[in-house]
Amino acid sequence: MDWNTLAENVDAVCVATFADASQVTYTHESEAPPVTTTYTAAFSAASERIVLEGGVPFSSTSPTLGVHLADLLHTPKQGDKVVRGGVDYWVEDFQQDNPGVGMTLILSTDQMPST
Repeated sequence: MDWNTLAENVDAVCVATFADASQVTYTHESEAPPVTTTYTAAFSAASERIVLEGGVPFSSTSPTLGVHLADLLHTPKQGDKVVRGGVDYWVEDFQQDNPGVGMTLILSTDQMPST
């Protein structure tokens, strides 16, 4: 078994065990015309982030979405739209979890411009 297959299997077990697997619609707003796809992803209502602003720690809580890279049609960009359960979210940031396998999207309920 190669590394990517092993990582995908472990990732799938973690999602099934610890996450809220949700049907989401992802719109790549940065593409012209926008491209939309629907798939299952791991949604978490809150994830704490510590940001240093002028040397002072600042804590914020944001929803996150764990996705398999194979499910995305294009690379995520800030401002892309995600709809889950009738609620609109926008991609604020993203972090690769497993090389070539998974990514965590940090979401916001405040619409932001696409970059």
